[in-house]
Amino acid sequence: MSVIKNTKLYILISALIIIAGIVVTLLCNGFNLGIEFTGGRIIAFDTAVEFNPKDITDALNKSGIKGVPLQIAFNDQTIKSVAILKAKTQNVTDEKINAAYEIIKSKYTQTEIKYNEVIGQTARLRWFLTPAVAIIVSVAIVFVFALVYFKQKIALTILICLVHDIILLLAVAAITRHEITSDFAIVIMAVAAFSIYLNFALFAKVKEHLKHRPNTSDKNVIEKSLPETINYLKYPAASLILVALVLALLAQPMISGLALVFAAGIAISVYSNIVFAGPVYIKLTGTNKQKPKEALS
Repeated sequence: MSVIKNTKLYILISALIIIAGIVVTLLCNGFNLGIEFTGGRIIAFDTAVEFNPKDITDALNKSGIKGVPLQIAFNDQTIKSVAILKAKTQNVTDEKINAAYEIIKSKYTQTEIKYNEVIGQTARLRWFLTPAVAIIVSVAIVFVFALVYFKQKIALTILICLVHDIILLLAVAAITRHEITSDFAIVIMAVAAFSIYLNFALFAKVKEHLKHRPNTSDKNVIEKSLPETINYLKYPAASLILVALVLALLAQPMISGLALVFAAGIAISVYSNIVFAGPVYIKLTGTNKQKPKEALS
């Protein structure tokens, strides 16, 4: 499997996706951030019986709460009885909420406000810092472990590929306008873990081949190790993508969106492992040309 000769093409593909993500982000005034990061208000109306979402929307519009996404939650009896509103604005006042509540209660007499929380600056900072710190610490631990297990340039390659995969996933989220929530950080960590797993598998093969044939060029080692790694990991990767796609089709909208992002992240990790990790390693070692002594057969 020859991937080294097409390195510029793979870099171009990644660059185009990242540039597209940056352009969309600039045109749309940033990422499509969830309420955890924008601030606002979360309200939950429990009607105690199954309701018509149009009734809730009409009540909100009449009370001056317009354009707020409506989510449907389930109680223990799986009855659609809870309407959850996430308003990314500070303009949803108590007066408007009470007005909406009275309108909803006039049709669903057992309605109660189960939840009403303002997401302020402190909460926003906490929502941002917690996943950010977790991701940074995890990456640092992985890099130290890679330094211990592999040589320095392999560890650096794994780190570069990991950063590449995360940036590419963020670019895809920007292009598709997927909402960036705290749950999205969990997806990033899951994708990052799989990316690390793929690259560790690849460079474990590289390390094994170099141990037995130290005079072989790094280029030939990569070309030999890639098919072996792909053959070993193709079924786990395909299974993860398949499960994610099934979830995307069958689950609730919030979960299905995350499942699609996860499937995209796994595909990005596989792409990166096949066409990006090897060329990066070759570039760092500066041994693109074959050594004159021994090649892997």
